[in-house]
Amino acid sequence: MLWARWMATKNRLRPLVLDASVAINLLATEQPWTILTALGYRALVAEQVLNEIVRCPVTKRRYDEVKHPFRISPNVEIVALNGAEIEDFVEIAQDVGDGEAASIALALARSLPLALDDRRARKIARARDPNARLLWTTELLRDNALSAAFSAEDIEALFQAALKHARMHVPKHSK
Repeated sequence: MLWARWMATKNRLRPLVLDASVAINLLATEQPWTILTALGYRALVAEQVLNEIVRCPVTKRRYDEVKHPFRISPNVEIVALNGAEIEDFVEIAQDVGDGEAASIALALARSLPLALDDRRARKIARARDPNARLLWTTELLRDNALSAAFSAEDIEALFQAALKHARMHVPKHSK
């Protein structure tokens, strides 16, 4: 019964491609799955991104490969790039890291929103597709939809945890 209810919820969630920086920021909150679900998203994570996330941002302990939080979470799908995405990945990887390149290739090829904090990578994504839907971690953590799952104090604590334990920076503007 519980599994059937979860699958029904999962099927209503929209896909969101996560880059490593955003994924690490969300992991730093220790509530990534609740956050994503409250926002109506399920995460798509390229294998290259998964390979970059080897330690817990809070404890700094290495993740067990089999028990990696992205491998065991029901609202995360680990994605292998396909032929055209691989070609785009190789081209994009000339200018940014593998995780950013894979995330951009995946999101643009499948016309999916992309959560990405790296300014250089965002510029590349915009150059390849001016209409790409790009989100900052700060946008996710400041979205009003979180108030359905968290109190205002909890939301501020999530934001502060991402600042303290991860790579999150607050952009001057969100373009």
